[in-house]
Amino acid sequence: MLISLASLGQSRVPSAKKAPVLVKKTSAPARPTSVAEAPMVNYNVVPLFGELPKTPKQQTREDQFLASCDQNFENRAAASQFFAERGWEYVTEGSLDTATYRFNLAHLLNPQSADPYWGLGVIQFNKGNPEVAIDLLGRGLTVDSSNATLMTDLATLHLNRYKTDSTATDLTRATGLLNRAVTIDTSNANAFLKLSLAAFYEQQYDQAWTYFHRARHFDVKNLDINFLTQLMARKEDPLGVFKQN
Repeated sequence: MLISLASLGQSRVPSAKKAPVLVKKTSAPARPTSVAEAPMVNYNVVPLFGELPKTPKQQTREDQFLASCDQNFENRAAASQFFAERGWEYVTEGSLDTATYRFNLAHLLNPQSADPYWGLGVIQFNKGNPEVAIDLLGRGLTVDSSNATLMTDLATLHLNRYKTDSTATDLTRATGLLNRAVTIDTSNANAFLKLSLAAFYEQQYDQAWTYFHRARHFDVKNLDINFLTQLMARKEDPLGVFKQN
């Protein structure tokens, strides 16, 4: 892999802080469609609770959860942000199922927040489900269409799939997202680095170097040495900043 995917969602991870005291925890409802399915699937750890119809019992529990949050937070958007932040923290700890449940609750509280989709997408990628991850990040972008960092993460997933499947639509989609990202955030080093990778895949090595140096200008720590080595093997740095030993 030329570009590491370890940074997906990294910008969303909040700085460590002590969580405020919450209301008494209530066990979240499982969402099976039949009694026979109940032992097989824990829908708490399925993205968006599996998006299945709710039973009356599940609806009652959700209503109780929402009412409890209404008493303990300024508004539901603030409550959603709280649970999303906990979700990102659990992602960094590697507790992906626990993180999924937190993001599910965040989405329940505020369906118009991109964070739950974003976090759940990162989790699904880490669980080896790139198709689901792309869908979730794409849905997140529909509710936050000007989020340059989310665009860059989604483009990264498309580039990763292109590296595996060589599907032209993935490369086109990634390039379009990245061009939008650097238009919105003109100092987005990560987006410029991914544009460099996209140009590399298209064998446009001069353009790849141009984007690579733009990324270097904005954040030298963001550069990927493995990719740099691959790029130098195809064409020497026109600026002479990087040289083969």
